[in-house]
Amino acid sequence: MTTDRTVHDPAADLDYSQDWTAWLTDRGSDTISAATATVTDGAATVDRVTFDDTSVTFWVSAAGLGRLDVTVHITTTGDREDDRIYPFLVAEH
Repeated sequence: MTTDRTVHDPAADLDYSQDWTAWLTDRGSDTISAATATVTDGAATVDRVTFDDTSVTFWVSAAGLGRLDVTVHITTTGDREDDRIYPFLVAEH
């Protein structure tokens, strides 16, 4: 988990991507077979999630100012599962 918070404007509907290539390669060139993104803390919506063999992209729209966390969960073709938490600060900028 990263401790730096990405600043997200409350009026924005933006996409954020994470490349899992290094993590997947360390596990025998596994690939992503499913991905979800969920707001686990804060007021926001994950509007959609897309993925390919090695990366996940999710779109966030905030419902207010403050901190929020989005947890991205992947499942791989090798039946591995992992989570990453993405911290945001929703603020005018």
